[in-house]
Amino acid sequence: MPLTFVFGLLTLAPLVMALALVGLGLARRATPGPALAVTLVGALIPLIGLALLAPEVSAGFPLEIALWGGQTSWVALYGRADALSIYAAIGVAVVVAPLLLWLAWRAAPLDAEEEAEVAASEADQASEAEAAEVAEPPSAAPRRALGQWQWVGVALALALESLALWVCFAENIVLLGVVWIALVVVAWWLGELSSETAIFDWRGLGLMVIGPLVWLVTVLLIAVPAGARLLLDLTGAARLPTGHLFAISLALAFAAGGYPALAWLRKRASIATPAGLAAAALAVMPVALFVGLRTFSIGATADNSWFAFGIGKPPLTIGIVLTLLGAVSVLAAGLLALGRRDPRSLVACLTLAQAGWGLLGLGVGAPLSVLGVALLLATTVLGLGAVIAALVASGAVTADVEPESAGPRILGEPMSPALLFAWVVGVASLLGAPLFAGFAPLQLISAQALAGPRLAIPLVGLAWAGALALVIALVRATAPAFTAPLVEVYAPTADDGATADTVADAGADADEEQAEAAEESAAEEARPELRLEELPGVALGVVLLLAGIAPGVALALATGAAGAAMQAGALDGLVAGSSSGYVAGVGQWFATPAVIFVVIVALALAYLRTRMPREPRPLYLAGQSPEAIAAPATVAVGSVVDAEAKVMDEDAQDEGAESEEQPAELVALPEPTETWRDLRGALRSGWLTPGSAWLGLDNEDNGFDDADDHARLPGGERLEAGDTAESDEMLPSEVSEATRTSEAASAPATAPTPEASGGQG
Repeated sequence: MPLTFVFGLLTLAPLVMALALVGLGLARRATPGPALAVTLVGALIPLIGLALLAPEVSAGFPLEIALWGGQTSWVALYGRADALSIYAAIGVAVVVAPLLLWLAWRAAPLDAEEEAEVAASEADQASEAEAAEVAEPPSAAPRRALGQWQWVGVALALALESLALWVCFAENIVLLGVVWIALVVVAWWLGELSSETAIFDWRGLGLMVIGPLVWLVTVLLIAVPAGARLLLDLTGAARLPTGHLFAISLALAFAAGGYPALAWLRKRASIATPAGLAAAALAVMPVALFVGLRTFSIGATADNSWFAFGIGKPPLTIGIVLTLLGAVSVLAAGLLALGRRDPRSLVACLTLAQAGWGLLGLGVGAPLSVLGVALLLATTVLGLGAVIAALVASGAVTADVEPESAGPRILGEPMSPALLFAWVVGVASLLGAPLFAGFAPLQLISAQALAGPRLAIPLVGLAWAGALALVIALVRATAPAFTAPLVEVYAPTADDGATADTVADAGADADEEQAEAAEESAAEEARPELRLEELPGVALGVVLLLAGIAPGVALALATGAAGAAMQAGALDGLVAGSSSGYVAGVGQWFATPAVIFVVIVALALAYLRTRMPREPRPLYLAGQSPEAIAAPATVAVGSVVDAEAKVMDEDAQDEGAESEEQPAELVALPEPTETWRDLRGALRSGWLTPGSAWLGLDNEDNGFDDADDHARLPGGERLEAGDTAESDEMLPSEVSEATRTSEAASAPATAPTPEASGGQG
């Protein structure tokens, strides 16, 4: 089979299938059967094409393929297949595209017709249940065809896969810039599904496309005078001038969502659909780092480093700009995470931290740091994929108003060990914890920076300070997920030495019917079960765990890809990997069989621990005061006991009705606003998120507002009671729902709903 045909098939098939799905949708023929068949064809053909193309690619000589036009054409479908492009394309076809398709199919927003069907179905079931005196959970009526936003989202995901593959293979400078901009637009559009045109986030889109546009214009300013139409034409024949490289560095930072352009990333995380959030984290940001590797391949000197100023020993290079922006980005991610605990904001902070480490590695501009960036691309996609898949499968991230949660667990609902496994492994890998896949790239980047210019050393320390703050924030946000649905609140000790009844004691006094219901619910929770929607997150978590236990294997796969961005033989003798570790320059890491055994046993015990009965105890972390823990509190009872059971006397009931109730898991855990009150000035500073007011964030989602009578949108944005759908930062469905919840929250003597309690701060 001709390679040209294989190459065209694997890069254009998803786009063709997307157009076919659009045709089915417009003809109202997008039923689940044909739509699923078209989607599977669009996802499987690139995998088959890559399996046929990969063996033809030599490690040292790139394979150039022209579908239309040639080397002398400024606009041509001209691609280059080398180890780096194959490496990135496999990640797109195996991880990114299937996950986006699953999210677009499963978590699409409802259109008006679907909302009417669901409302009618719920009304019918409610009337039937009332007549029969049988309460059954409402369920949506079966649909004959996919909803409008469902097939549109799947089509956009297929188109995004095709564009991402062209970014991986594009050799023509104009082609690379154009498809990069198109990919950003499609990813933004995927996050704006179901929104009205009047409230589209046009400003966010403008910030997203600035980076690719500036990169394209700057590279063309270098290529046009030299008559270079391909990236390879610039390699070794021209050196990027200092001013041009400075502009390219800023462009890469903007494109990756790093500092000072992190506002668009936070905005995407705040208002985008689940598929749009994943597109920004798994496609837009990694593509910027990939283009950064391509830029290094054309801008590096013969000794595989950026252009040097000749100041100091070792000399300072122009890459210090990327190093500075990367370190500040990681620090900003850690600071922002301290003030938040809602899943969307945490995903944005994790994405920002990965972008910062990638920019830092590119800025160091040495063979081992470039290898670290190549490996970081893989661990970032796998880690963020596991985190987002766990959140969506649990219902913590949806296209509607979201309940309060701790990581992937909805507060008050049973724990899912599978989803917690995916979340913990994904987060630990993204944070660079030892024995997890993300440790190796951060170790390589840091070790190489310490051996470079002295100015890079404090910048690496700044990045690790931000990473430490991110660790603290994520541990604090996830800890309530491991508590029992009903926590025990200790009341003050009486004068006679007797303590007041606890919630657990009150549960024992419940009537027999409630006790039986609690036992049945506990038995249902303890039953091991792996649902179909949990499989994506678990699969990615297992891959991350295997890559962390055997980092030498993962490093060997990334070595060839990184070598394609440098001079031939740049990594020879610098990296030596084995099945349980590696030696790379000044750094080394080995996990002995004993350590691997301990890890496996610890994970097995942790899983079994989640299935065992547990004694509920208060959660002690930073920020509590003894008075707050000892004071009587209203406890929102979870699914283990009846939600109406409260332990308080008549006076406490009257007083508790006036105050906002907290989920049981958070009774003894103060809000981040209390814990990090000393950092209020820093978190409110416009320097932390430049352009936040211009994008409509206005630092409200830092959580330091004193007013409590606000409803919150999915990403934690506050919604005033008088706001309408004309606000440029809200989706229509979110505005209407949040308005209702804000009105409900202001009503007296009314138990707060999950939406009204919000709790995203």
